[in-house]
Amino acid sequence: MKLALTIFLLNACYITLNTFRTMLVVRRQRLWAPLLAVLEEFVYVIALAIALKNIHSPVNVIAYTVGFGLGIYLGILIEDHVALGWVNFQVTVKIDNDDPKYQQNKKLPEALRNNGYGVTETWGYGRDGSRLILNILAPRKADHRLMDLIHQLAPEAFVMVNEPTQMSGGFWSKEVERRFRKVTHKGKQN
Repeated sequence: MKLALTIFLLNACYITLNTFRTMLVVRRQRLWAPLLAVLEEFVYVIALAIALKNIHSPVNVIAYTVGFGLGIYLGILIEDHVALGWVNFQVTVKIDNDDPKYQQNKKLPEALRNNGYGVTETWGYGRDGSRLILNILAPRKADHRLMDLIHQLAPEAFVMVNEPTQMSGGFWSKEVERRFRKVTHKGKQN
């Protein structure tokens, strides 16, 4: 049983590193991804050697496969915690001057700006009338807070979120990013 536990832990560790490293590659982390790959492969060689040497036992095979699943789960948790990169929210809300329920949506851009987010407004027309379309770029660490804020201010908003791979120019300079951190930090203290 001790051998099965060792195989389980080594494979869970290997796959955790593998999952996190893959996410670093996708986010173009040219320094951290290769460094993590070295550690990942070190663990992999040890885990595989032990597993192959003891593959005759079904308990060891099960330990290896369950360690694989746990490793993926842990890798995703770590990546979510680190939350590298940016997210772009496209928020579409209905505007109807005759319905007070939708008039409130006109205040959404300013409310988001007051919470430290940069907002670009455009107008569109849907099947049932005018729509206000907002583009909001935010650090991934803020995506859950931003989604909660949008749902609080405009519960019927249609929201799409994507992760840009490249950005250039625009509102998000280093000064704005610094101010954003200050605003969100202030919000945590209150």
